[in-house]
Amino acid sequence: MMDGIRASDEVIDEIAYIAMLRYDAERNGGGGASSSEALRKLHELRDREQKAMQGSENAALHQANLDAVAAEIKKVQQMSGSGARNAEHRNARPRPPQQQQPRKEGGGGGGGHNPSRNKGRRSMGRQGRP
Repeated sequence: MMDGIRASDEVIDEIAYIAMLRYDAERNGGGGASSSEALRKLHELRDREQKAMQGSENAALHQANLDAVAAEIKKVQQMSGSGARNAEHRNARPRPPQQQQPRKEGGGGGGGHNPSRNKGRRSMGRQGRP
């Protein structure tokens, strides 16, 4: 708010709409992508307001709009800086600790990653042959 001038209803509504889309995307697993999309839309809105301010007689209203958009951009940037990364870890399934399997040296069935599996597949077709 600048000298008692409030941002226009259109800009406030657009900021609220962008925030709503971001919250919805985050709830559905969007994470960082939702913040990136919201920032892109907010920057577009800021650019439109800057252009409108240049050719307008009501510069104070456009400045109030720019201030509102800048505040929302700052808010989204702060949330995505710490919140988006933590949101990914909060929703992630905890990984069980992996144990190293002892590797078998030498012979086996073909030197593949899982020799017993490969060996079984090879011998299945040869069982009935002399």
